[in-house]
Amino acid sequence: MTTLHIIPNAHLDPVWLWDAREGLDQGIRTIRSVLDLMDEFPELTFVRGEAAIYRHLEETDPAAFARVLDRVREGRWDVVGGTWIQPDTNLAGAFTLRRQFETGLAYFQSRFGVRPRVAWQADAFGHTAGLPDILTEAGMESFAFWRPQQNLLPLPKPAFRWRGPSGVSILCYRLEPGWYGTNRDEAERRLDGALETAGRAGLDNVAVFLGIGDHGGGPSRRQILDVRAWAAAHPDVRVEWSGLHRFFDALRAEAAAKGGDTFFPEVSGELNFTLRGCYTSCLRVKSAFRHAEAELATAETAVDLTGNCSQLSFANCSLSSASEALLLNSFHDILPGSCMERAVDEQLQQLGGVRDAARKALHAALRAIATATDTSVPKPRGDFPAALPFVVFNPHPWEYRGPLELEGCIDDRPDYYKPYGGGQAPLVVRDPRGRRVPFQIVPTEAQFGDVVWRSRVVFDARIPARGFAVYTLGWDVGGSVRKSSLSTNGTNINANVANVRVLPMPVSNVANAGQDLKLNLDTGNIPTMATLPNASAAPREISNGLFSISARVGAVGIRILRDGKPWLKGAGLQALLFRDPYGSWGTNDPRQYDESVPSVAWRVEHAEVVESGPMRAALWVRLAGERSWLELVMRLAACRDVIDCEARLLWNERAARLKLSLPCGAAAADCAVPGAVVRRTAALGEVPFVPWARTVDRSGSPVLGFASDALCGLDMARGALRPSVVRASGYAWAPRDGRPMEPWRPATDLGEHRFRFLLAPGTADLPRLAAELLQPPATALAHVSSPGPLGRSGTLVCR
Repeated sequence: MTTLHIIPNAHLDPVWLWDAREGLDQGIRTIRSVLDLMDEFPELTFVRGEAAIYRHLEETDPAAFARVLDRVREGRWDVVGGTWIQPDTNLAGAFTLRRQFETGLAYFQSRFGVRPRVAWQADAFGHTAGLPDILTEAGMESFAFWRPQQNLLPLPKPAFRWRGPSGVSILCYRLEPGWYGTNRDEAERRLDGALETAGRAGLDNVAVFLGIGDHGGGPSRRQILDVRAWAAAHPDVRVEWSGLHRFFDALRAEAAAKGGDTFFPEVSGELNFTLRGCYTSCLRVKSAFRHAEAELATAETAVDLTGNCSQLSFANCSLSSASEALLLNSFHDILPGSCMERAVDEQLQQLGGVRDAARKALHAALRAIATATDTSVPKPRGDFPAALPFVVFNPHPWEYRGPLELEGCIDDRPDYYKPYGGGQAPLVVRDPRGRRVPFQIVPTEAQFGDVVWRSRVVFDARIPARGFAVYTLGWDVGGSVRKSSLSTNGTNINANVANVRVLPMPVSNVANAGQDLKLNLDTGNIPTMATLPNASAAPREISNGLFSISARVGAVGIRILRDGKPWLKGAGLQALLFRDPYGSWGTNDPRQYDESVPSVAWRVEHAEVVESGPMRAALWVRLAGERSWLELVMRLAACRDVIDCEARLLWNERAARLKLSLPCGAAAADCAVPGAVVRRTAALGEVPFVPWARTVDRSGSPVLGFASDALCGLDMARGALRPSVVRASGYAWAPRDGRPMEPWRPATDLGEHRFRFLLAPGTADLPRLAAELLQPPATALAHVSSPGPLGRSGTLVCR
């Protein structure tokens, strides 16, 4: 006999066309309404996930919370999902998705004494290939979802096993027929459709999701009565008021009776794609979320390590409120950028609070480390100030080796101070063993002018895995000063090369010099500046012997060479502007931006070499359209096989999208997604990635690597990797009948945006580079210079 499992539910977007206060309060109204209906109809059941909504109910309406607890004990209220909120699983990092379950399950266990086994995603816009692993790690046995629908992602039957990258699999059910909600007059038609689904899929157990959704609501009185009437008219069908746990248990029992594991078809890979505009909508939200996620992870690592270190005195600070705020902002209408403008503003403010809490906790941990490390510096000679000891923390489980920038006041501000005839005072940077470190002076963050008493330097650093190192910056007392000046169309850059002599080095020798530098670092010997490559400083062109970057005013791209040969094809790196009238959610069409879609390439308006020296060179380029422009600072460091880029976009468009274009002969790309890496072809169109992608050519050989701290969508049209930067849509705008957005309506993301990305050979260690891009070493100036038990460098693991 066919059993139709009625699953009453009330999907609630806590933020969408309303703010979080209205959304969470609507959760209370919905729950009270369902509880009253349960009193009236003794057969009625209900499923509810999202610990955040339960917690709001507990704090705001304890009486209703007590009634829910009674229904849970009775078995009529099914606590499901296991998460804090229903997140977007394509854009939130694996760190956040795991935290969703850790936090949600802990709450459910503490309040209800239950641990849900069924994950529930009513309305998330597709699902990462890594989700089966994340679900099974959390103890989930089953997963119910709706998107993508059958027309976008054909599946052999609604019940199937989904295999993850590690080989584990989880029993899944995609809602069919219909969606997670029902209109008030739709219950009988939905039951008819479910009966058809049962016959077509060969299933004895089919789920029928009942209830008015999106703004809560739940089942209505009419719907309950219509189900009663339909059941009476179909005595050959069992109609059971059920829950997700009961339904999946019935599916397993059915499979056991019909052949076991082979009864369910197996699916692997991602469950995508739908509503592709959400991979790019509201760059401000995505950037703020990504930084909040990374900064919270760094802070928690530092707090955990310092709290568990027996040689440190550290009062462990709680980041639970910041963590819960981050989880809320991973919701599938906040992070995808599909909510109203005021809600966007408020969620950005909340993410700012997450970042502030993370920075404070990190700084407290670094102060504790500084107190226990040897931050002593030599006593200064005469009336010179002492050197500045910086504690540098590496949050990663590998040694950090790469560029590090330090900035500080090497003296208190004097009213009038002109040592060395007004030139840049000679500085010295020393490593944890007190050895001189080659460095380059770069511009300070402020634009106050030629300030002799505040300096910023860049050098190559080594910091132990999940550990610290003490570097010092100070006056080189008795050192001589030399001023080297580069003039590029009026821009002067001063580089301090005190106590050493820069030797010009042909580009052909740079690679060998890089090998010498690496060997010297490995053996602990300090190389002379003669072994360091002198980055090319030709106007509008820079080189480190591995990469060369050049920009010509009026050109439609930035040329990039590698080993003297074009690395990017055609015009090189381009900024392409597309018409994009598709609304906040975009379209489901993979051909949205294929070869046939016209675009406008922005032209190089300005280009200047803004840094030049033995450690690093930088090229600033402005690519401009009619109303907007993109400024890139592209840096090449000595012996670093990476192009590090800082981007500043001034965006003033409507119904438009901006893409970077990196033509490299891409046939496919391996894209990092939460919990997995998946290979995509150009035919798939716009796809999500977080936070890196690697192109491969037709033979499968890696070509180009890309990572970003904010961008989340890309395509591969015309053999180019084309990350989407920003979209100018409306706020929660769904175009109707092809009508354009009214001109008085605000467009998303107008104004200035900043983000970073890097380019590297396809063979580069992109997971590591991306992790270091998002979570760079953290620094703190030690406020007391004193010896400490931890020494000047080491790991904090198991001390």
